[in-house]
Amino acid sequence: MLGGILLFGMMQNYYFILPLLFLRRLASENQDIGKIGTYLFSHFFYWILGSIVGFVLALVAIFIITGQVGITPAEWRQAMPVQDFQGLIRNVFFVIQCLKAEVLLLLMNGTNNNPVYLLGLMLLLVFRFQFWRSGLPKVIILLAVSISFFVFSIPLAAAIATRSLVALSSAMIILLLVSSQLRHKAYWLSVFLLLWMGSNFSINAHSYLNAHKTETEFILQKIVTVLPQHPSNYNALAIFGKVDEKYKEARLFNEGPFTRPIVLAAGFNSFWECRMSVPKECDALGEKLDISSITANKAVEFVGVSEGIAVILLGSE
Repeated sequence: MLGGILLFGMMQNYYFILPLLFLRRLASENQDIGKIGTYLFSHFFYWILGSIVGFVLALVAIFIITGQVGITPAEWRQAMPVQDFQGLIRNVFFVIQCLKAEVLLLLMNGTNNNPVYLLGLMLLLVFRFQFWRSGLPKVIILLAVSISFFVFSIPLAAAIATRSLVALSSAMIILLLVSSQLRHKAYWLSVFLLLWMGSNFSINAHSYLNAHKTETEFILQKIVTVLPQHPSNYNALAIFGKVDEKYKEARLFNEGPFTRPIVLAAGFNSFWECRMSVPKECDALGEKLDISSITANKAVEFVGVSEGIAVILLGSE
């Protein structure tokens, strides 16, 4: 509970990995398999209670400091608050799809789709099979840690940033690769697979960063070049339209969560996402500059300025 109080006021993502600190205690204090159920119930009870207490105190702190009631996600997170049963079902399926995508991404980046890793993982499972009964409580805890961040995301179903998935990656690596039994075969195979995964993560991360840097710099230059003044001279940048999906940079151009950091890095004070959920301000801006009558013949076309807001329209080259 103390962890919830402290971490929900700082880095709430790290709260979800607290059960990992108790895995060794589970093995040393609960040799009797009959006590495992009671231990797990108590463990999860305090874990869930800690998140509730931490979240409530975070809400109280925000109200005292800012006067705001509740936590409002940034617009670029594209939150979908649950308002009825259908909304709940929608969010559950959204979160499940996000979980599936992140698990596959984690495994793909860690293994590089190499059959050596998959064969090693299957062999490790064979080595561990005889200990499945004693290892089941740990598996339950690790699976709970893996999905905890996603379950917590159901009420708002905001865009999930990969960098936030500390609990998922930690639990998955421990679940798949760290041997729970000090048997030489399983131990050394786990060490090999961990090194294999770490090496592939490093290679993939390096390649991703280089490609991402090239694409974001291209988009940033496209935006800055069409403007008559430096971005810092405008109050905000409003973007309408979308780039044709056939271009590889389309994803970064068209999706607010990717476009926002690029716009702010260019020097703009603020970013108006006028494509997904169009606010009233965007409607008024569009009518004032008659956006609907303009066709962009280039990837990025400058439309004009209204009350300090620079407006660009995306199209196809």
